[in-house]
Amino acid sequence: MLAVKKASMQTTSSYQVMANDPKLLALEEFDDLYDVVCETFIVLTGEHLKFPLPHYWERGYYREYSLVINGESDCGKTQVALSIAAWIAQKQQEKMNYQPYFIKVGTVDSLRDCVSQGLMRANVPIVLDEVKLGAPRGGSQGTATLEDGKRLLESASSSNVGARHHDVPLHEDQPKIFTSNAMSPNGWHRDLPIDVFEQTPQQRLQYCADVKAIFKRAVFANVRSSLISADLRRSYREARFGNGASSSSSSSALPHRG
Repeated sequence: MLAVKKASMQTTSSYQVMANDPKLLALEEFDDLYDVVCETFIVLTGEHLKFPLPHYWERGYYREYSLVINGESDCGKTQVALSIAAWIAQKQQEKMNYQPYFIKVGTVDSLRDCVSQGLMRANVPIVLDEVKLGAPRGGSQGTATLEDGKRLLESASSSNVGARHHDVPLHEDQPKIFTSNAMSPNGWHRDLPIDVFEQTPQQRLQYCADVKAIFKRAVFANVRSSLISADLRRSYREARFGNGASSSSSSSALPHRG
């Protein structure tokens, strides 16, 4: 995403991002957010649940579900995740005696540092950028299991998630937003079903308890095209390289991830 924005979002901790940082994009600046669909299923019935991405914050789904934003690279997943977290932080912390903030990490193990720095609190969202649940973990712990995922994805109540050397306590009402280049829930963790949202409710009811627990706690939003307009990319290039930047410059000249 916009590297100039991300590089400057540091306060006393590299993990802490102030919700009112002017370098964050406002949610209104993104393109086509209503075309991005959040999906999961109701575990008691197998019914497919889906809603437009903006309903995640507008209708308070973040109180019940963690959000996994997955899909193609170069589409603005990271920046929209940061902006959603900022919106939720301002909403949940508006009556607190400190400036609203959220946490951004690149690994689950980094949450240990957030605990030691006093950043982990109820009502503080966490962005786990480019974190794939099924990726190998540090040390000899191997790949994260669905049991690990259940604890990590819990938003409505407190839980503990395993990290290197000791567990990390996660607080009640602490929403999590993941970004990943995985193209599906199965790509995010290999033990999740393939084509889960194309199957019937009856088929979904046959899933094991651990799989159901993941979808009880998470919604998946697949991003298939850029959420950042060509005009915004162009203005960034002009600010960085001057008005003489060639019109043929590739949009990849804009340094960003996800």
